[in-house]
Amino acid sequence: MIPLRKKINEQDEQEVDSTENAEKAFSSLTVREFNGPNWRGLWTLSVKEVYRFIKIWEQTLISPLVTTLLFYAVFAVGVGNEKLVDNVPFLTFVVPGLVMMIMAQSAFANGSVSLVLSKLQGNIVDIMMPPMSPMEVALGYVVGSVVRGVV
Repeated sequence: MIPLRKKINEQDEQEVDSTENAEKAFSSLTVREFNGPNWRGLWTLSVKEVYRFIKIWEQTLISPLVTTLLFYAVFAVGVGNEKLVDNVPFLTFVVPGLVMMIMAQSAFANGSVSLVLSKLQGNIVDIMMPPMSPMEVALGYVVGSVVRGVV
């Protein structure tokens, strides 16, 4: 019986030593100071967002085009081309507004869908763990959204 007690006591001592070492190691940790923008992290997140919507180019390009054409068809049937707005036919007047609406909608959809899907798939940790400030993360998503809106 004595050797068994000796072995248990040795294990307890090792656990105490490892606990003390861990406490020493963690006591020296401090909050990271962000001394400047993390340009590499910002660039990487922006490129990831651009690649994400290029990978699904059908949804990125064809879907907004079909939506715009459907809106145009509804306006054409509902209002027609007889009405003038500042001596411009109504359907000609509506086209720039439809284009801007689809650009804004696509840009908003890119950022919001990317965040929601990251949360649902469980890979939002990959966005939260790098040493990036919240502003850099938001800016990375905004850059990706702006590129999608322009495309």
